[in-house]
Amino acid sequence: MSHHFHIPPEIDWVVRSFIQRHKHGLRWGCLLGVLLVLLLGLAMAWGLFRGALGITNWVAGQTPNLRIPYESNT
Repeated sequence: MSHHFHIPPEIDWVVRSFIQRHKHGLRWGCLLGVLLVLLLGLAMAWGLFRGALGITNWVAGQTPNLRIPYESNT
């Protein structure tokens, strides 16, 4: 028994004709999809880095000054 999957000729023709008609849009869609994945990966890496940096600063006791200045009206 063969391990290859055979597509019926009528389905193969439909798929190939769709790809031929929409080749330009499919290329742009794939390119934009790859760019989106890279952008999301960079954003996640940046967020993880910023979070790790915040935790490191907190553990080291280097928290920013979070006090709100108080002005007296007297």
